[in-house]
Amino acid sequence: MMWLWKRPAPLRPGSRLVPPSAATAVRPWHRVLVFNLAGLATLASLVASASSSSRSESVAATLHATTTDATAELASVPDASPAADCEETADELDLRTRLIGAWEDDYMGHRVLTLRPDGTGTMQLDLRGPAKLIIGKRLSFRLTWDTADDVLTLRMTGGEPANKVAMITRTYGDRATQSVEMIDGRTLRVRDLDDGDEYEFRRLEPTITQVD
Repeated sequence: MMWLWKRPAPLRPGSRLVPPSAATAVRPWHRVLVFNLAGLATLASLVASASSSSRSESVAATLHATTTDATAELASVPDASPAADCEETADELDLRTRLIGAWEDDYMGHRVLTLRPDGTGTMQLDLRGPAKLIIGKRLSFRLTWDTADDVLTLRMTGGEPANKVAMITRTYGDRATQSVEMIDGRTLRVRDLDDGDEYEFRRLEPTITQVD
């Protein structure tokens, strides 16, 4: 930058003073300095603009990446479907409400299945035919019950005569799972999920006042 301060060489004695031509004249230092400072300011402005544009592009890219990641994360979250859960709960409650009571059929004689609101119940069988000769006149089971996905689950917890009930539960198991095929105010039809047999019960009144 030393050229900014260069001055013309002094004249020798006897030489003529020749005005410098426009092509060789040296610009006054303050004009040159102002010119170059203006150039530097313009350059700095361009650099700042480029830097700002780069930062803006970087911020925009970061925001885009963040938005994309957030969208992907939300898309990966399984739908909780609260409305579907509420509807399923309402359907299960409706089924349990309709199951509560006493139901009878003619299985091996006369059978009465009683389901109480607290999830307990009983099953009483007045046997006829060969079953009566082998097992006895009457069997009484204590049980618990529950429902899920239109399936009624019965679990035997005891009964009388104790030795006969124990023999039956050891031989055939203490649990029965039955698909509820149809239920209305008068009829309950279920299908056993183990052997596929179907049973049709008739509603018996009074319902939940029946005792063991």
